[in-house]
Amino acid sequence: MTELQHPPLPQVHILKKAIDIYLPLAYPTGNIPEVVQARIAPVRASADSDVIKPEWFEPADKDGRAVYRLRLGQAAYPHMKLNVEESPDASGYLLLADAHDNHLMAPETSPDAKFLSELRKNNAELVEKIQSAWTQAGLPTFRNYFRAMMERRVRAK
Repeated sequence: MTELQHPPLPQVHILKKAIDIYLPLAYPTGNIPEVVQARIAPVRASADSDVIKPEWFEPADKDGRAVYRLRLGQAAYPHMKLNVEESPDASGYLLLADAHDNHLMAPETSPDAKFLSELRKNNAELVEKIQSAWTQAGLPTFRNYFRAMMERRVRAK
């Protein structure tokens, strides 16, 4: 059995731009935890033209596609992540803000139910803001990937 071939990781300037957009939205007061600052320090220290290094991330796999997770959190929830995920066609990588909160559920009668519901709602809104800002900045998001794919199909007709 042959090992899957993954596309080369993007250049650091893409990750830096993604982080620069993510952090002010996730930490509107500017109080970025030291642990997050430590996680992004190697990125900041790298040249823009360098290639992203897998060791900066928590590696994962999603249906055979490479996923790299950088736990940046947000002011109310430290487990949110910036993901760099292999595109569906394996042509490159896409950025994804991952709330990482699908497991946070409680029965409606639980005293935690309202809090967890609000946290998930706020996380979803933040994910949307981050991904929309990345898309508007021209970063490789699924929306930009899908738009380019549709434009290629229209041109091919």
